Amino acid sequence: MNIRVCTIGKLRSSNFKAGVEDYLARIGKKHTIDLVEVEAEKISPKPNLSEISKALEKEASRLEKFFSPQRTVIALSPKGKPFDSLGFSKWLGGQSQTGKNEIIFLIGGAHGLHEGLLKKTAPQVSLSPLTYSHELALVVLLEQLYRGFSILEGAPYHK
Repeated sequence: MNIRVCTIGKLRSSNFKAGVEDYLARIGKKHTIDLVEVEAEKISPKPNLSEISKALEKEASRLEKFFSPQRTVIALSPKGKPFDSLGFSKWLGGQSQTGKNEIIFLIGGAHGLHEGLLKKTAPQVSLSPLTYSHELALVVLLEQLYRGFSILEGAPYHK
């Protein structure tokens, strides 16, 4: 199963980079996974709602190029479907039965993802009702992907 994770913004923290590299290496031994850092729109330090909305629209247009009928596109959102690790692994395993060749996960930037983009993704997945930085969300997602694959393969990691 091919997986691509698209984040708005770059990884800046060496601590998060280390976690991301570790999980990418673990997952990459058995599954194809790519990380795409999409440019975040620059906005003022104290933006108004209009400025945020315009920035989210521009970021959404950069992400929409990853949409296609052959891909399942999933946005991470605190309002999305919550899973426990076993449920997530079952969902992940079921994705290979959809006939689509790639799963795309979208991780928003400082202001999340544009509402119009969220409406185009199904389902949305919640890592937690809490809001995380894109860097932390990426590490948590990769860990859950690794855990999910481990559960599906009967490996002891998840215990």
